[in-house]
Amino acid sequence: MCTKPIDGPEIQALLALHPHHNITQHNGQRIYSRYSPLTPPAPGCELFIRGLPSDYYEDELLPALEQVGAGPVVTLRLMVNFSGRCRGYAFAEYSNPWAARVAINLLDNRPIKRSSGTPISVKLSHDIRTLSVGNVPNDCPLRELGIGLSTATDGVVTVRDVVTAGVKGQRQLVVEYKSHYSAAMARRVLAQGLYVGANRLTFEWLSPGDTGDDCDEIRTLCVRRLDLRSRRQLLTDLFAFNGALRVDGVRIVHNFLAFVRFRTRLEAQMAMEWTAPVAQSYKFDISWAIAVLDTLYSMPGKVGWYMATVIITIKPIKADILPCQHWWDSRCRTSQQICAKTRAQYP
Repeated sequence: MCTKPIDGPEIQALLALHPHHNITQHNGQRIYSRYSPLTPPAPGCELFIRGLPSDYYEDELLPALEQVGAGPVVTLRLMVNFSGRCRGYAFAEYSNPWAARVAINLLDNRPIKRSSGTPISVKLSHDIRTLSVGNVPNDCPLRELGIGLSTATDGVVTVRDVVTAGVKGQRQLVVEYKSHYSAAMARRVLAQGLYVGANRLTFEWLSPGDTGDDCDEIRTLCVRRLDLRSRRQLLTDLFAFNGALRVDGVRIVHNFLAFVRFRTRLEAQMAMEWTAPVAQSYKFDISWAIAVLDTLYSMPGKVGWYMATVIITIKPIKADILPCQHWWDSRCRTSQQICAKTRAQYP
């Protein structure tokens, strides 16, 4: 059983190429990071890598993560067992969400070097920092609950009521921590038993979909004022950025109105930011398909996909803005009806 210790020649050769980084081992993790920690990256920068060989270490994994063109890795956490061998998974942190997305598209479900052709899994790591606290008595003041949780655990940021439970006299809280690590340590401590009166509190992870913020689920963009006649592939290429972003589908409702749906909300957000300079130069608009929540319906005829359950109003566009003298006012009213009225005057 071959292992590569931190002070071994292979790892030291790697550190010689990265003089501002070091590798330490703590609680079953080999952590590659800078000597002076930087500001924590924004959400969406950390990747979860699974399926690594047991004899795979930083000297091989780090070059593989950086050679894909995604940029340098800020932090790499390799999980090892008591004997020092790789447990098959790791966490890699890039400097921005774009770099992380590029790495996912180029490495996910593809074999990595020396893995005998077995593909690895590369996904975004969910940085969940909130816990759901249940079985809370209704007569207990929120301030006292916050003080008690802050005393029992470290890193509490906010404590708030979110939902009134169906059982009379009970309610649910959401506790937000400063980091995922703080939340994980708090859950481990609190799971041993914390009582308020006769009630034993329950603690569960609060997933992003349970927060009630429906806007976080929207992953469709609305494109207007762009001549799209017979140019569906051109629109796909415009938003895919050479494969860096994954476009699930493009539907052209009208020659100057289309919807672009992405695989994730993060990719849609990145596409909106990256195409902003192009949109400004070519005088077309990009906006969120408001309150759609990825509900797309197919209708017969020329309409194609349309956005359901909400009313979307496209205001008339003057002729001097468009490539040809054409403007319209269309409204999508319900999931069973679409009213599109076109008024055009061609020379």
